[in-house]
Amino acid sequence: MWKRPWFRRTTYALFGIPIGFVLLTSLFMNLHPAFGGSPSKADRERFAASAQYTGGKFHNSLPTTMDLSLGDYPGMLVKFFRPDPGREPAHKLKVLHPDPVLVARPATVPRLTWFGHSAFRIDHAGKAILIDPFLSGNPSWDGGWEGPAEGATHVLLTHGHDDHLGDAVEICKATGAMLVANFEICMHLVAKGVDGGKINPGNHGGTVDCGGFTTSFVQAMHSSSTQTGEGNNLYLGNPAGLVLHFPDAP
Repeated sequence: MWKRPWFRRTTYALFGIPIGFVLLTSLFMNLHPAFGGSPSKADRERFAASAQYTGGKFHNSLPTTMDLSLGDYPGMLVKFFRPDPGREPAHKLKVLHPDPVLVARPATVPRLTWFGHSAFRIDHAGKAILIDPFLSGNPSWDGGWEGPAEGATHVLLTHGHDDHLGDAVEICKATGAMLVANFEICMHLVAKGVDGGKINPGNHGGTVDCGGFTTSFVQAMHSSSTQTGEGNNLYLGNPAGLVLHFPDAP
């Protein structure tokens, strides 16, 4: 069979094309600036100034495993179908309301307020940043969205699940806050009434200037969609971790 030209050509194509594609993709991911390849001199100097950058690499403060081996999957399936009984609290957690006057007061030092689930507010350098503002319907917060959104300048969204989009549309419309999220989420919320001139879309490997701070989009192992109300889900781009950097921060 191997002596037949058509068989050799077919074999080369079946194996050569996928291997070539993988090699080209690997080179692209490693060399393209959007994915961290070929950093500029200014980028390298900024990297070297970080306390977590040693030996030419960034190091997590805590060990973090990103890759899964085949041996990890059986254990994951067992935990999925037989969850640890201690995973959820035995009773409903008490809701503690921060003083709304304190929340709305301009911060002279960085302040982080947690409203339960993944809803946070960061006050720093004259900016009031809401992250994943799931406030209405949040079992850990029953104070509405108006208080936490007082004076908001930015709304940042990590992905498109409804318990992370939360009250983003209402908050952006009421406060004029800048919306920072991936492109799909930004366009989806513009269709729901968010000002198209107040969006700042980004994507994995990129950094956007938010006026007073920057937001970098990094990989997150999750999914991202919203329910349409018709029994279907609407895809809203890739989920992302968001890394904020202020000029006066290390």
